[in-house]
Amino acid sequence: MEASTTIKGMMRGNKIAVPSYQRAYSWDTPVEKTAKNTQTDVFLSDLEEYRNSDASSPYYFGHFLFEERGQEEFYVID
Repeated sequence: MEASTTIKGMMRGNKIAVPSYQRAYSWDTPVEKTAKNTQTDVFLSDLEEYRNSDASSPYYFGHFLFEERGQEEFYVID
């Protein structure tokens, strides 16, 4: 696997899992105490906005670190 790839390239034909020892994320908690939207809501809204835009550059997800667990099987480490 290349050190740098696209999300589409990583997901194609691979099994991706988050191991149980990873730190917990609070995807269902509001971003701010006064906000009603969860982090998941904000993330999905951002993706939808990008998809509906005329953006010519790819959407940047940030960095992911994967651990290869076997043939076509990876853990999300960070």
